[in-house]
Amino acid sequence: MSVFPSSSLYIGSTLIIVLNGYDVIREAFMHRADVFTDRPRLFIDEASVFYFQSMLFNVYTTRMDLKRRWNISFENKKITLNLFQVSGYAGTGVICSSGANWKEQRTVSLNILKSFGMGSSGLEGKVREEMEHYLEFLKSLNGHPADISLRTYMSTSNIIFSMTFGQRFKYSDKTFENIVKLMEYNISLIQLTGLVNFFPALHYAPGDPCKSRKLISNAREVAETLRNLCLKMKNDNTSNNKSGDFISAYFSEAEKRSITGKETFMDETNLTKILVDLFAAGTDTTSVTIMWCILYVLHCPDVQEKIHAEIEREIGSTRSPTLEDKTKLVYLNAVIMETQRLCSIVPYGVPHTCTEETRLKGYTVPKGSFILSSLDSVLLDEKTWGLDAAKFKPERFITPSGQLRSRKEFLPFGFGRRMCLGKSLAKMELFLFLSNMFQRFSFLPQEPGTVPPLKETFGLVRAPRKFLVRVVDKNK
Repeated sequence: MSVFPSSSLYIGSTLIIVLNGYDVIREAFMHRADVFTDRPRLFIDEASVFYFQSMLFNVYTTRMDLKRRWNISFENKKITLNLFQVSGYAGTGVICSSGANWKEQRTVSLNILKSFGMGSSGLEGKVREEMEHYLEFLKSLNGHPADISLRTYMSTSNIIFSMTFGQRFKYSDKTFENIVKLMEYNISLIQLTGLVNFFPALHYAPGDPCKSRKLISNAREVAETLRNLCLKMKNDNTSNNKSGDFISAYFSEAEKRSITGKETFMDETNLTKILVDLFAAGTDTTSVTIMWCILYVLHCPDVQEKIHAEIEREIGSTRSPTLEDKTKLVYLNAVIMETQRLCSIVPYGVPHTCTEETRLKGYTVPKGSFILSSLDSVLLDEKTWGLDAAKFKPERFITPSGQLRSRKEFLPFGFGRRMCLGKSLAKMELFLFLSNMFQRFSFLPQEPGTVPPLKETFGLVRAPRKFLVRVVDKNK
């Protein structure tokens, strides 16, 4: 049996295959999606919901009597469900689920998000509201050197909170700040805990070398905090008859399916995991991309000058950029795309698994193989992007006639059936935040003539190391 000789290895008894290059990744995830779409069982998946077990169920059961209706639904499928079990929560939600459950959770989640305006201007108001609070924070720095990464993370996270819980939090809220710090820290631990996927005994090793017990401890604290927020939201909704948040919409859809007798996987466990997925994927990637963009323009001041000139020329300073201005700001769009390409923030994506033995590009891929896709091999390929592929060069996304260039190899959100659920929201956030940031401020290094290094942190998401930046109000 032959496998990919330069892109495969065994860790324990598990064969790991790394797919390299656009053609191979596309073949696997587009043309052979039925075989390569599912997820393997991952420790982070189980850990992230380990302590969430009946949190939302306890919050909502008195309002909807969903326990009775779900029991009927699951009995029809001859499935015995223990709602208070301590394990067995892996494979729920959207990111790490598979099969029919994944299809339903993704479809329901996408429909709810679309009903909130994702992918259209309907959500712009919510994003702009949070953006204005963030811009006020930047203004309050008064040009002094500061690390703005935490507030950037909190701001993008607040948009997700607003959509899921129906409210935003003040930056000064210590509960909110603690949740954000814990989630950010857990993302940074995922690479270390990865070995537990293959050697589960490491979870119990003295000294917690893989930080798996720390990750679970953090997840438990986040769960308890979210549970309290859910309780508060339930009481507020009961007294004020409010709705319009993701949680209420999900439970409403679950009730409809139960009443009509339609088979469904919708339950409090899947919902809880979806919330985890939304916070993890919808917060970290967007905030990290913003931070990389700022770091790149510190290294390339001429790029920032061109952004400022374009915004002044196309929009001016008397009004704020909106989504309607997106087609006008070609250079800024190119800067955003080049940032996404070069930083490649999730270089290996989320692992897939092969559900049956198959052939791919002449090689045998055994059933159960752990499949990784090297997005770096696509986004940094010199054959596609030129010999200067490692250089920050927004012009590569602009045609000679001054139009924005579309490239099939530009895959910052992945592609195929597992393409990022929040792609439209992320693109909206990046444009609105960065266009307004560059309209109002100049971003300068801590000391003239010195710039922070282009170095990254170790984790699932490739984030820049913390750095200080001076945010100077252009109107002063």
